[in-house]
Amino acid sequence: ENGDTCTTKIKLISLGAGYDIRCSRLLSQYSQRNVDVVAYELDLENVVKSKSLILDRVKQRRPETLQPTLIATDLNDVDGTVKATLEEIILNPNFNADVDRIYTI
Repeated sequence: ENGDTCTTKIKLISLGAGYDIRCSRLLSQYSQRNVDVVAYELDLENVVKSKSLILDRVKQRRPETLQPTLIATDLNDVDGTVKATLEEIILNPNFNADVDRIYTI
């Protein structure tokens, strides 16, 4: 670490990522650029459970690997659980202080 403070704050939200590890790659890339980034992945419960196991194995082999927060939600319930979960992530006052960008992938 070079001691510089992060000047950009980004929130990534991935809907239905499945077994794609794009968020982990982006977290690692942004952290090397001294960007404060937080990533969330919303997917079906069975996918989240399986992916969590996979990411745990990756973390054992590569401890420096950054991981998104996995959230199980019924992606078919757009007006219910998906909307509520997105509102919680996006509107959370504890995290939204000074967020420069929010990306949904």
